[in-house]
Amino acid sequence: MRYAVSSLVFSAALAAMLCGAIDATAQTLVRDTVSGDYVLRFPWADSVVEVGIEAGDQVEPTFDATVESSGRAWAYRYVLRNAPSAKRAIGYLQFPCPPQDSLRRFEAPRHRVARSQAFGGSVMCEFIIALSEEHRVWPGDTLAGFVAFSAYLPGIVEASVNAATRSVALDEEVWEIPGIRGLVERANGEDYETGGGKRISVVAPVRSAVAFEDPAALALIEADRAASCERLQWIRDEGVCSTLATQLAVARRAVQNGNRTAAASALDRFIAVLTAHRGKAVDRNAYSLLATNARFARSHIAAQQRSTPE
Repeated sequence: MRYAVSSLVFSAALAAMLCGAIDATAQTLVRDTVSGDYVLRFPWADSVVEVGIEAGDQVEPTFDATVESSGRAWAYRYVLRNAPSAKRAIGYLQFPCPPQDSLRRFEAPRHRVARSQAFGGSVMCEFIIALSEEHRVWPGDTLAGFVAFSAYLPGIVEASVNAATRSVALDEEVWEIPGIRGLVERANGEDYETGGGKRISVVAPVRSAVAFEDPAALALIEADRAASCERLQWIRDEGVCSTLATQLAVARRAVQNGNRTAAASALDRFIAVLTAHRGKAVDRNAYSLLATNARFARSHIAAQQRSTPE
């Protein structure tokens, strides 16, 4: 028996629950294969109540980054897109930021955003964006103007993007049925760890500069190159991926052999390949991630070279 969300249904369901007719362990959440939304089911007397819940992952987002030097910090400029194939508007976005970063600041287009902040302390931190109701990012829409300022260098993090969904209006007593609240949150995607939001990879400030003051820093760049070429498909040309891998290998061997001049030259060639293919085989995220870190690593290698006695 399928019901719309109404006070009449839940008043009846509540009465049945209070009379002991509802099995508190029998709540289920099933995905509708046609609409992509969820159906919450729970027993009611000798029947079953079914309630439709809008899914929080009915979006097709990208959150592309451009990283620029900005004095003591890096400026991470983002563009949020929702593909035309999405079924709902984007309403909410959050992704981690470095907790120890005293320079962190987040700006968002004021006319479109209800709330944005860098939230957290010494243990955890998140950039949080909640779009205002009348200015959500609808399918096919693009929204620019997001800027994060940080002293940290870029890495790859996982963000959670949620559709703007209608809340499920239940009587408070119904929320107390064991398992109901968790199932609704999972469908709407309200819980960051287990929610139904769409997860995407994002370039974000996550690495202290100290991480790139060691010869092992080139291994970090190589891991990012591999992820960009394989798992993330931010670089879609095998020849470009191979050339980048070769230059990093040359730079790594040169550092190991104490030849910092050769290492710096190899990183120059690495950056030149990225620049030549930027906007073509190399997308914005890959360029921002790899070129920013390679330039910083190269500057550190060059500084060490100048400080080394003849």
